[in-house]
Amino acid sequence: MLTRDIDFQSDPYALTERAQQVILFLMPAGYADYFELEQGRWYSRIRTGDRRNPALQALVDQGLPYEQVGNLRRPYESGEAFYQDSYDQHTDHLEEQVQQLAATATLPVMVGGQIQGVMAIGLFAPYRWPATDRAVLETVIRSLALALEGAKSVGALRQRTLEIERSNRELEQFAYVASHDLQEPLRTITSFSQLLLRRLDTQDPKAIRYAQFITDGTERMGKLIQDLLMFSRITTQGRQDSRIDMAGLLAEVVQDLHASIEQRGASVRFGPLPAVRGDPTQVRQFFQNLLGNALKFTAPERPAVVEVSAEHAGAQIKFTVRDNGIGIAQEHFEKIFTIFQRLHRRETDEGTGIGLAIARRIVEHHDGQIWVESTPDVGTAFSFTLPAARQKA
Repeated sequence: MLTRDIDFQSDPYALTERAQQVILFLMPAGYADYFELEQGRWYSRIRTGDRRNPALQALVDQGLPYEQVGNLRRPYESGEAFYQDSYDQHTDHLEEQVQQLAATATLPVMVGGQIQGVMAIGLFAPYRWPATDRAVLETVIRSLALALEGAKSVGALRQRTLEIERSNRELEQFAYVASHDLQEPLRTITSFSQLLLRRLDTQDPKAIRYAQFITDGTERMGKLIQDLLMFSRITTQGRQDSRIDMAGLLAEVVQDLHASIEQRGASVRFGPLPAVRGDPTQVRQFFQNLLGNALKFTAPERPAVVEVSAEHAGAQIKFTVRDNGIGIAQEHFEKIFTIFQRLHRRETDEGTGIGLAIARRIVEHHDGQIWVESTPDVGTAFSFTLPAARQKA
């Protein structure tokens, strides 16, 4: 019960105060004080109950000398609890300030094998500390130590998470700036390679081919930079949430992809779709990437069909984009969502390897999830969740 009562909160002194409340509930009238050693002096970090002496309060506030206060020094040095059924006022050399005390108990608080502080209990009437009470006190202190150790781990994890988030923000900003700054020299290379191509001897096929290599390379680089910028902007520019008519948005995406659909002889099918809440620009980009991917990897031996369906899943909408294309082997399910990872050679796939990484980032930026199911030579189904739009009043 005590371990459950002193739970794993993140504030160590809140945990200590709760332990003191449990102790005083079980003990006769008195107070509980938790001390930590700092630069040779004892400082009270948290206290429950009244010390009944303003002069003692003033001394404690200034910090008590380490050597002077035997009641704290003894458990700190020995690692064992120290009990006085009848408090000896000379123990702490505070005779005038501790006249109100009649019995004391001081217990070391050990966290991770190291003594972190000392819990002191002062009672205002003589008290013969029975074995049962000693066992209860020591159990409370052990429970507190476990809770403090857990809180320390939680705090370290939280700090690590903050550091990772800060690092990610810095990397995203770097990617944005680097990609933005790369565009200008790339435009210069493209322009001068085109000028050079016009001036070359058109009878020299090698010169023309080399110049074309430069042009093709700069075009690929330009597309890569644009995709990288888009990838970084998903989180750096935030979300502009609004109600999205998914059927209308999908119809616009299909119209944008009309040329690819005609070229592949494909059909894209979808019925009524529920509205979602999100950033219209990002969600539109998401569907362009997903449908474009489905159209890119069609199976040549059958007409390409892409179907989009949706169903309610609590506060979210689960969408599924299913195709009858070439499929994906199971060992590549995670790889396809990783930036710059490609399953096909550049000669057969003109993409940059960022499309599905962008798709995943957009979904996760909307507090959703995306996953894939696929069978090679049969087809692929991408499922993902987006927040459902609030019902209109």
